[in-house]
Amino acid sequence: RDTEDRRKVWIEVTDRTRDFNRLLFGHLSVMLPPLFARFSPEQIMAIVDFLEIGTYINHQRAALLQEHLVPPTATPEERLESARAFDIEAHKLGRCIGDQIARGESPRNFADPAAGEGE
Repeated sequence: RDTEDRRKVWIEVTDRTRDFNRLLFGHLSVMLPPLFARFSPEQIMAIVDFLEIGTYINHQRAALLQEHLVPPTATPEERLESARAFDIEAHKLGRCIGDQIARGESPRNFADPAAGEGE
């Protein structure tokens, strides 16, 4: 605990943690510098932007899929109805995110698709 502010707790990395991280991630120090050297800073930013947007899209789609899950006992008709409902919502989601991407927005600033933006 911090001696001046008891609400604070200071955490230190131990030698064991350093060893563990080195074993898990040390090989990246061999791979990443030559990889980054292949691209300009602008290209790397474009790649990061692409990955961030792709991650955002995948998270939104996963949440939407979760909302449309049917129980294992669902009939084929119930499954089809759920798939139709998912398709409608997925298209709304696609338009919303597509509009935000077209405006050049960052996924960190995207409006919540569930709030009805872009419909």
